[in-house]
Amino acid sequence: ASEEPQPENMAEKKPSLPGIEEFTTLLLADGYNARKDYDRATKDLVSYYQKNPVTPNKERIVQRIAKNISEAIGADVDQGNFMDALRRYGANTSGWLKNTDRIDVRFSVGRAYEQAGVLKDASDKYRDCLKALADIKGQEREHSVYETLPKADQLNLRLAVVAARNKDFALSETYLKNIGEALTDPEKIERASTAADVAEARGQSSVAKKYLTDLINAWKGEAALTAPLHLRIARLSGAAKNFKEADQHLAKVLEMKGTDEVTAQALELRGDLMVARGNRGEAAKSYRQLISEYADKRPLASVRYRLGQLLYEDGDLKGAESTWSELKADRDGMWAKLAQEQMQGAKWQKDYKKYLNRIPAASELR
Repeated sequence: ASEEPQPENMAEKKPSLPGIEEFTTLLLADGYNARKDYDRATKDLVSYYQKNPVTPNKERIVQRIAKNISEAIGADVDQGNFMDALRRYGANTSGWLKNTDRIDVRFSVGRAYEQAGVLKDASDKYRDCLKALADIKGQEREHSVYETLPKADQLNLRLAVVAARNKDFALSETYLKNIGEALTDPEKIERASTAADVAEARGQSSVAKKYLTDLINAWKGEAALTAPLHLRIARLSGAAKNFKEADQHLAKVLEMKGTDEVTAQALELRGDLMVARGNRGEAAKSYRQLISEYADKRPLASVRYRLGQLLYEDGDLKGAESTWSELKADRDGMWAKLAQEQMQGAKWQKDYKKYLNRIPAASELR
């Protein structure tokens, strides 16, 4: 009688399904991609490709690798990590991205350059993307299988923003006119702000305010997204000494509780405008709130100095000293020095008055 085969021998002889390893690798990579773990997805795909360089699906795997690298670059830019995005691009430009014509990669690199302040290179990338979109007109669906294509309106907006930052407001206006309606809500806000930049640069403050107001009035999205527009209108109104209108828009910003950046700017602007109106108590209240809520998040040395200056000028030397004592020479530089000089002057005056009070003959000097 023949021997019964052992279980381990049976496992060794069990045939595997053709292509199962490749299928599993692609499936898992898609899962990591969906979780935005692009590095793990890329690593697994590259590892499989290196072990199976002659696989019939070679092109498909290479496209998946490029897709994950591209989306990783885009994710870096979305998070403001432009240096990481540029490093990732540089590390792959002569490898997995060498022969790719992906438009989304160029768009993300352009955004990284823009965030880094390298505006000429950003503009070049955006114009290259516009040309590439025109070249594949009618084939967008095929390209969108493996890449997320930017829209022409998005590219024109970025070009308008970059031109405005370069103070080329005529060119910025040209790009703004090329924008249609294919923008996200944050992009619509940015378009209105850039249009206001162009109008304000031309001395047309009323036109700038109209751009902002029109968008607010037609807005149907999340209300908090309009906070930067209200803040911009408040600045324009304050510059025109229309303090009541400025107050109304600042109140809306503070009510919306938008981003820390916008809320902090609104509190500072409210304090500055209250000083301009002579309402020093309300100005001090705004400055105090700003320091209380954002001292650990923003550099507020100048605000702390201004608050101390208000208290000092109003005769509250103790309050001024308490406020200014938080200014440190090694951290706050000029503001700490100015505060120290003010307090030294105040101490000298106080000591001098005490000296005069102790000398009866000096009563005529008092």
